[in-house]
Amino acid sequence: MSDKIESKKKCKKYIEKCIEEYIETHLVELKRKFINIDGLVSKEEYDEKCQAFDEKKEQVEQLEQNLAACEKEKQNIEKRLKEKTKECDERSSNYNELKMQQKELKQELDVCREEKEKAEKALEAGKKTLEDAAEIKKQLADYEKCYGEIEKIYQEYQTLSDDVRTEIKGLFGRANTPISFFCCALQEDRLDKFWDYICNKINNRQLEQTQVQCLCRIFDFCFDRVNDSQQYPLYKRLDIQRNIPFDSRWMRKTSDSSQLGIVQAVELSGYSHAVSGKIVKYSLVTVGKGEQ
Repeated sequence: MSDKIESKKKCKKYIEKCIEEYIETHLVELKRKFINIDGLVSKEEYDEKCQAFDEKKEQVEQLEQNLAACEKEKQNIEKRLKEKTKECDERSSNYNELKMQQKELKQELDVCREEKEKAEKALEAGKKTLEDAAEIKKQLADYEKCYGEIEKIYQEYQTLSDDVRTEIKGLFGRANTPISFFCCALQEDRLDKFWDYICNKINNRQLEQTQVQCLCRIFDFCFDRVNDSQQYPLYKRLDIQRNIPFDSRWMRKTSDSSQLGIVQAVELSGYSHAVSGKIVKYSLVTVGKGEQ
């Protein structure tokens, strides 16, 4: 029994030794079989592939990070796009509103232009009216001035005595209004006769000095109106000064003047034709000795 056990032990040891020798002999092959080393690469290649794998892994992780960042950026862009779209919609709405306001303003502008044109036309018409009114006012002022002068000289005519007015009735007619008096004062053919009448009254000393002066002023008025009624003045008054020697070429003495002396007073100014210079009426002067 012990031999049998001993044999078993020896057999076991032998088998273990054979196995150990087989393993040592066929270790590389066994390794290849157990780990399928024929289907693998060398350690250098393995390390390279591991390194490449790690690099790829890092790249993938980086790509995933980039993808996440892109996704976040995409969301931000979408958000901004949404905001911009909203802003564009608001601007589009504002644009449409502004277009409507522009249209309304254009219509208002057209109305304003029409009103401006009407106002300018009215202004021009107003200016023309003002100019016409100013001209009428000027004419009225001239008429008032002229009529005022007529009225004034007519009032002087009214201060003449009844006898004097009766005597010159042939020159002035009834002359019971300023206008009728003015119409008579314009008559050129009566000017010489009126001057002769005044000259005669002065020479004869038949009137008071105030009446003579009044007649002289009326004659001056008639003289000016006759000239004004013509295109060019017909007559020119003789300019005789006091205290100059008597000159018969221009003057005639009053009946009570001295034979010699100088002009002491111009009683009634004479006049000549404006163009030819021919004397029509000589100035009536008072001559005396010594200066006055």
